[in-house]
Amino acid sequence: MTAFQDSPPGRALPWGHQWRSSAWFITLVVTYGIAIDTLTDAIVVPILPFRLLDLGYHNIASDTGQLLFARSAGTVTFTLPAAYFFHKYPYRRLPLEVSVLVMIAANVLLMLSTQFWTMILARYISGAASTVTLTVGLTLIGENVKEVKAGRHLGLAMSGLALGQSIVAQAPIGTVLYEHLGWKAPFIFCIGALCLDVFLRLFVLERVNIRVFHEKRLGLKPDSLKPKLLNGKITTPVHHHIRDFSYAELNKAEREALLGIDLNPWQVLKAMVRSPRGMTAIMSMFTYGLLSGTLQPVITVRIQELWNKNSDSVGLVYFIATFPTLISGPIVGYCADRWGAEWVMLPSMLLVLPWPPLMLETGGIGAFIVYFLFFNLFSNCAFYPSGLESTIIARRTQGISEIHQFGIMEVAFATATAVGTLVGGHVYDEVPSNAGWDAVMWFLFAIALLSLPMVFFFSGEDPWVKKIFSRKQPKIAGQSVSMQRLGDDNEDNAGGEKKRMDDKAEEVWLEMKVKMEDDQRGYSKQKKKSDSSNSAFEV
Repeated sequence: MTAFQDSPPGRALPWGHQWRSSAWFITLVVTYGIAIDTLTDAIVVPILPFRLLDLGYHNIASDTGQLLFARSAGTVTFTLPAAYFFHKYPYRRLPLEVSVLVMIAANVLLMLSTQFWTMILARYISGAASTVTLTVGLTLIGENVKEVKAGRHLGLAMSGLALGQSIVAQAPIGTVLYEHLGWKAPFIFCIGALCLDVFLRLFVLERVNIRVFHEKRLGLKPDSLKPKLLNGKITTPVHHHIRDFSYAELNKAEREALLGIDLNPWQVLKAMVRSPRGMTAIMSMFTYGLLSGTLQPVITVRIQELWNKNSDSVGLVYFIATFPTLISGPIVGYCADRWGAEWVMLPSMLLVLPWPPLMLETGGIGAFIVYFLFFNLFSNCAFYPSGLESTIIARRTQGISEIHQFGIMEVAFATATAVGTLVGGHVYDEVPSNAGWDAVMWFLFAIALLSLPMVFFFSGEDPWVKKIFSRKQPKIAGQSVSMQRLGDDNEDNAGGEKKRMDDKAEEVWLEMKVKMEDDQRGYSKQKKKSDSSNSAFEV
């Protein structure tokens, strides 16, 4: 049964309404958007120095660095205001469409620019648009996917980062187009991909689109079917032509806005910092950005110096190493949904550690590709569950929504990537005795090692520190790990140490829990049949 049933005669249903509002279609559209956003940024990076030379600039390295930094600056400065605004006014599809149009405008501006300040402005605008693509896109998934399946959907969406980088790495599209067709060719290619992104986003149907459709087909006033606050309770208007009211489900931001729960930016930041689990997800994103950003400027130089490979061969090496990350996202997300994020994050980060020292070897390129592949794979697997963690924490913290968490994660990733790029290139060039590569590898090893304690103590519903040093509460059969609430994070233990339950007590507890849930389901079914004015009113 869908929210589109019981349409009056002569009223056509929206074309493709079932798949357009499905969680998987929304996830695929967001994944494509993130991939194209990443591609649009990466494709112009190798040709910026040539453009600056053609325009007569001399400090090429410094000017290129400023252009790269301008995009990160746009992301960092615009993310938190955007997250606050779109939490207060929970629009989703419209800002996603506008952000792509702004990205197209930024590409046109950069393509036509001959002055350095206009190039800086174009890169800054593209960074601001990029943050909406990522934060609002991931939030759209988090709000339209059940928590029990959020991990696999968010994992697939985050794999869009690797997908965009892999497309550029496998074939130097920007360089080839620039050499054969000129400066404007790469931008025309990107604008075409972005236009397809806009086209796909037009097909997305949110709950609010379904509600507006019902209001129009039934001849009702705008917002007539919108949930309202009556006597301190959120009530859903009913209509005899509609049997399924799933369209009226409010996301967390909409529900808190209706209840008048509104935190200012400083209160939001304070609430987020108070959650060790949420901060662990953010730090995981920061670690991933630092690892990938540090390696990005030096991996090509290393392969060229050691094995004398050209750009096509380097691109193929990078593609082979990044390809497994394209399929690992949904798999890691499923594992996090099924067993908990802690079962993915800590083992993956531990498995990152062996590969930087192994990449110090100067043997065959085949072994190097294998080492690079596993380093890239496990570093991606370690950060994929951070989206699920952020969603869970946001749903449990009053005044905080998914967009706040994803916004902070975007700031962490952009900052870490910018810092990592500067650190990697500087260390590789400046460390004497040709030991720059060694220094970079040991830096990566140290970063991965330093991230382990926070993941060990705070990641997941049941962190490893609890698994090892305390006894778990029993798990109800058939219930997802991500849906279990094993205890309040702020539980007051001042009353003394909890007594351990023996086997008999555990069995009784389980039976009571199941019985209470059965009673609650029966009560809910009975309540739906009644016309109680406390829960709904007739339009």
